[in-house]
Amino acid sequence: MDIRVTSTGKIFYRIDPAVAALLLEALPASFEQVTEPPKPAQPKPAAPTWGIGTDGGGYPFIAYTSGGQTRRYFGSPDDAQNGFKTRVWSGEKQAHIFDGPEPPANVIEQYRQKHTGPAPSFLTQEYCLTAYKKDK
Repeated sequence: MDIRVTSTGKIFYRIDPAVAALLLEALPASFEQVTEPPKPAQPKPAAPTWGIGTDGGGYPFIAYTSGGQTRRYFGSPDDAQNGFKTRVWSGEKQAHIFDGPEPPANVIEQYRQKHTGPAPSFLTQEYCLTAYKKDK
C-alpha cells in the first residue's frame, strides 16, 4: 500500500498493509492513502552530436546524431552549412522554407581539411560508358 504525508506531500511506496492501516487509523490528519500509480520518470533525450567520420571507401563525411538517428553529409564543404536542412512549410510565411540544424564552424573546418573532392564512383568508367551506349 502507498501512503502520503499530508503536510509535505511525500509519498511512501509499498508500505506493509498492516502498518499503513495503523497509520491511517491513528493519524488520519497526517496520512492519506495514495490511489494513483507512481509515474515513471521521463527519459531526457540525448543532446544532438556532430562529428567527422570516414565511410568504407575512405571518404570523409559530417555526421549528425539526434534522437537515435544519424544523418551524414558527403557534399562540398562550402555547402555544409545547409547540408542538413530540409524544405518545410511555414504557416506563418505561407511558403516553403529551408529549416534544420547547422553544423558548428569547427566541424565544417575539420571536414574542409579532410575533404578531397567528390566521392569516386564505385562503377568503372568502362561500365558507365557501356551502360550509356545501351540506353541510346
